[in-house]
Order: sequence, then structure tokens, then C-alpha cells
Amino acid sequence: MKKWLLALSLVLLSSMQCATATDIYVRKDDFTGEKHFFSQSSSPDLVGGSFWTRRYVDVSLHMELPVKNKHAPYWIRFDMRTPRWVLVTEGESLALKLDGGEIIRVSGPGGLKSLEIVDNETASESATFRLTPALLRKMATAGKVEFRLTGEEQSITGTLTDEQLFDLSMFDAHGAEMLGMQVPPKEVPPPSSYTSTILGLSVASLSAEQSSLKGDPGYGVMVTDVVKDSFAAKAQIQPGDVLKYANGVFLYHAEDLQKATPNNQAGPVLAVVYTRKGEKKLFRLQIN
Repeated sequence: MKKWLLALSLVLLSSMQCATATDIYVRKDDFTGEKHFFSQSSSPDLVGGSFWTRRYVDVSLHMELPVKNKHAPYWIRFDMRTPRWVLVTEGESLALKLDGGEIIRVSGPGGLKSLEIVDNETASESATFRLTPALLRKMATAGKVEFRLTGEEQSITGTLTDEQLFDLSMFDAHGAEMLGMQVPPKEVPPPSSYTSTILGLSVASLSAEQSSLKGDPGYGVMVTDVVKDSFAAKAQIQPGDVLKYANGVFLYHAEDLQKATPNNQAGPVLAVVYTRKGEKKLFRLQIN
């Protein structure tokens, strides 16, 4: 019990330190029995929101986005039947546990890919897990995040569209239950680009939709130009190819390519994995 109270206190303390938030609440109409969704936003990065439901559902989503501090944590809270829980983090994966059993698991290669929820029929309290900026960044590049509620044929799907609208919906096959929401940011950052004079190519960041269409979704930067007789040209890299990672550095944004060749200086062998029409290829070169 002491550990649970300590964990809850830490969560509440951390959440109060971030002033920007959008909360989605559920209210029940005493006359009709219907439940309505509404939001309160105090973040200049968020505008509006839309919510709908076709059956009674007790789900609350809480999002906190940083405005100036890029290292501030992201929070997403689902109100569900979880009376006692412990938040466990291991590297870039995290888990939410109830009475020693797993309640929520966020895992998957390359970042946030799936969230599994095991339902519990006891009390109704809020369960909170934290997404670091690194995980949120991977979720954004993945474009689509699938959530599964085991045991009751339920699923929750979240999609980050090309316009940076995050859609969250829940469907219950047994009760035709659906919940959806949208929280769009005010501004969408333009796609970034980077030119490597060492490699002799230029790349641009991919939107989530482009990344999905190019094959392996979740990460990758697209080649936009190749200099004649350059290293990239000799390796038969072509415009339209998608570079996935270089020397163990996953390429989520165009600038990440610079991390694989620091200061654009000559160095050891550079191994680059890329895809062309969905097929993965590898080239290695010695930078002289």
C-alpha cells in the first residue's frame, strides 16, 4: 500500500508540474442515461476537439504536451478498472501492473506499437502511464498505434494523420460501442531536410502516411537528390529510396543522418539499410 501511495504521489506531482493539458471527461445525462464528452484545454499547442459515443463507456483520456521544454514528459491517462497499480519502466518500454499481474504493456521494436489492456471488474480508478518524448516521437512516425483490450473482443486504435490529428477510437464487437476523439495541434512543423556532402545525397523526413506507403512504417527518410559520381551514386542509391538506419542510428528525421556521420567528416565504414519498393537493401562504404 505504501508503495502504491508513493507511486500515485509521484504521478500527481509530475503531472502538476506540466501546466499544459487537454482533459476529456464523461458526464451522464440523468434523464436520458446518455453519456456526453467534453474537454477543457489550457494548452496553446492544442485547438478544440471532437468526441462521440454510441453506448455508455467510462474512458477518459488525459494528454499533456510541452510548449517550450522539449524534455517535458508526455502523459496519457485512461480511466479504467485498476484499483492498485505499479508503473514499471525498462529502457524505452514500460508496463503498468496490477497485483503483480500485467495490466498495460507498451512495447514493440522501434517504439510504441501496441498497448494491451487486461480488464478487471473491481473498482474504477484512473490508471496513468507516461510516454517520454522519445516514445511519442516514435509513435508519431509510426502513424498508427493499435490498442487491444483482451478477453472481450474490444480494440482501441489511435492514428496520427498527416495533418498531425491524433484520432482515438474504441470498438466493442459485443455492444456496438464506439468512442472517438481528435486533438489537433495549432501548427504542423514542415518536413525537415538534410544534405550530406560526404555521401553526396539529400534526404527529407517522411510524414506518417508517406512512411506507411513506402513500406516499413515507423521510421525512415527519403532520398530526394543524389550527386553524380558521389558515394551514394556509386552505391546505386536513387531518389525515392528510403534510408532506414545508418551504423545503428535509426533515421526518424532527416537530421538523424548527420548523427551517423558526425560533423560530416570522413570516418570508418558506413553501413546503411534502405528500402526500394518495400524491399530492404544494404550498402557499405569506406569514407576516405
